[in-house]
Amino acid sequence: RMGQPAEADRVMAELAGQGDAASVESLQAQALFAQERQQWPQMLALLDRVPATARTPSIEALRTVALVQAQGAQARSLAQRQRTGEAQLLLARTEAALGSQAQNPELVAALAGAYADIGSSERAMSLARTLLQGDPPSAEARLQYASVLLRAGRDGEVAAVLRQLGQVPLDAAQQARLQDLRAGYVLRQVDALREQGNLEA
Repeated sequence: RMGQPAEADRVMAELAGQGDAASVESLQAQALFAQERQQWPQMLALLDRVPATARTPSIEALRTVALVQAQGAQARSLAQRQRTGEAQLLLARTEAALGSQAQNPELVAALAGAYADIGSSERAMSLARTLLQGDPPSAEARLQYASVLLRAGRDGEVAAVLRQLGQVPLDAAQQARLQDLRAGYVLRQVDALREQGNLEA
């Protein structure tokens, strides 16, 4: 967040060293840092240390993101161990527990991506399509949708969305994500050609 990883690490280490004396602001700062590094279980553990009476709406929202992402990571781990049924059940329970927050695009994208990663492409796409309900859909929604498409192996659809995104205004962070998606798409095509024997390793 500061653009200086070493300095950021030092500051976070000092905050972590506060232990039980850590303030709500300190815990939230550490959680945001963990979010940037996609350290979801650590992020969730930090936010769980905030007393329930001190949880602001923003902290509750962060905690929900951390919970969904951590459950998604656990589901992927289960699927990798050939326990796909358990992974699907875990995500279904996570989705059901969201209640009204199930309309939050960030949470929808996280869940859809997790479903795609464990091979439940139909459920992933069913959720992902809800991201495009805007008229027209925002650039952020299209980026999230493209990410799910890529993870679900919908390469033809990914290509179309990536072309559309190349024609809309994006901020620096969104532009970086678009480049990552393009790189992932190109690598997928290279792998497919290799599997078909049309490209030398």
